[in-house]
Amino acid sequence: RCMLLCAQPTAVRNSSVGHSYRQESYLYYLTGLNESQCALFIGAHRELGDQVHLFIQQKDFERERWVGRVMGVDAARKIAGVDAAHPIESLWSMLPELMLDSEGVHYRFGLDPDGDRQFIQARQVRIKKSKKRAHYKLPVFDPDEIASAQRHIKTAAEVTRHKKAAEVTAKAF
Repeated sequence: RCMLLCAQPTAVRNSSVGHSYRQESYLYYLTGLNESQCALFIGAHRELGDQVHLFIQQKDFERERWVGRVMGVDAARKIAGVDAAHPIESLWSMLPELMLDSEGVHYRFGLDPDGDRQFIQARQVRIKKSKKRAHYKLPVFDPDEIASAQRHIKTAAEVTRHKKAAEVTAKAF
């Protein structure tokens, strides 16, 4: 199976003011990115070195003056665990090929109606391309099925931070 995690879309409060941004939890947990235009594809069915693809907005210094800094594709290629980084604009055209031999895909519906439509179209293209393959059907699963269990796995540093946070909280009461 494979998994596609997409960023939360930004929400506008009024005319030109947006709400504070909050990243989709699993995407943030796996990447640490808090950018509104990014997506992470993980394909266990793909060859080693071609399993983890990050799609992110390109650097645009003029735009960054108004909306803040973004990582950009070149910097994203240096993130540990990422096999490839691509401009976010290429996500939907590359997705059918990335999902080609997968037995299923984990994708969260309901974050962004436009993203959901594009995912459905990419899935349809992938199904048409793989009619003669063993796994031509592509069932969709909720990412909670696998991602929530991963969040329970903590490094020693994370356990230490959690203990410190618990101590601070206990002292406050």
